[in-house]
Amino acid sequence: MKKISVRFLSMVLAICFLCICLPLTMMGCSQVDTTPMFTLGNLTYTTGMFRYQLALLKTQYLSTYYKENLSTATEFVDIPSFWESKYDKTQTMGEYIYRYAIDSARATLYYANLASKQGITLSGDENKKIDQDMQDLIALKKSMKNLNAYLAKVGLDYDGLRELYVMQDLATKMQNSMYNLSVGSSRVTDDEMWKYYLENYAVVKHVYINTLTKVAETGKSVPLTEEEKKEKQALINQVVEGLKQGKDISDFAEISEDGFFENKPDSLVIYEDATGFTEYEQAALNLPIGKYTVLDVTAGKYIGTYIIHRYQNTEQSFNSKISATSQEEESFTYKEVTFVTLTQKKIADTVKKVKTMITNEELLAQYTVENTPLLD
Repeated sequence: MKKISVRFLSMVLAICFLCICLPLTMMGCSQVDTTPMFTLGNLTYTTGMFRYQLALLKTQYLSTYYKENLSTATEFVDIPSFWESKYDKTQTMGEYIYRYAIDSARATLYYANLASKQGITLSGDENKKIDQDMQDLIALKKSMKNLNAYLAKVGLDYDGLRELYVMQDLATKMQNSMYNLSVGSSRVTDDEMWKYYLENYAVVKHVYINTLTKVAETGKSVPLTEEEKKEKQALINQVVEGLKQGKDISDFAEISEDGFFENKPDSLVIYEDATGFTEYEQAALNLPIGKYTVLDVTAGKYIGTYIIHRYQNTEQSFNSKISATSQEEESFTYKEVTFVTLTQKKIADTVKKVKTMITNEELLAQYTVENTPLLD
């Protein structure tokens, strides 16, 4: 399942594109690089800033992969095959991270420039917060000299990092004035969110029957006998006939073998890439409301038969919470996630239309996810 980072959601819900300032340990060494990577008006997003953002994103995503799949690893090293893996139907993880870093830089530059044009500035307290963040870094590295040597490994120094923080905070302030859920002048409306929810989310329940295997006394999975397969097919027929007669699929809750009705008594909300179970998602999203379908899966981790019944999208399901992926995470509602999705789209569409931003394409091509070092 492609899990939604709660830290990421929290930032976007506040309309925040700030980079988290992490200690940097880079392979190799380079000087401060103030060469413009992106330029708009009087503002410049330097090469050092871009390298920092790209390295930060790479580290965050790989850290999540380690946490979920390599929790017993004793060292944190790059995994090239991870960046070659699929993020979605159109791009690899590496391509996604690279594009994300570019889009983030361009959005930061555009909205900071817009803030400057509209006379939006940081307050005294906001500047003090940045100064405190910088002082905390100096304390962490024991001296200003050490901090600058440290930042030079990603093409930054104290002044460059502070400038980046100022630019990010200005962009955030501008975005908040435009897109904040409560008061933003260009915010996503309730009607827009509801329309998107109806078009891209399916509310379903299912009965699952394993028609191929069972767990033997040894604890291993073994094939069903032909007689057992007939018994399972009879159960499927029972559910299907009941649905044809107008019964609700919940009437057959005791038949389901995966505990669906205990875990999801109200329903399950499905959207593209929600679960990693592509066949199920496609079946659910393609179902007309009020109809059912029988999905047979004969290979992979989800083998068995799923009788899926789709229900009407409701305000209750819209405002229900997505389960947190760990005890440390907060759970968000589908409405909040829809707000994030549509706000991101508004921001991306706005920045794409900018024709006056200058990009150093030749320089940009020199930096990739693969040749970017990890932070720690």
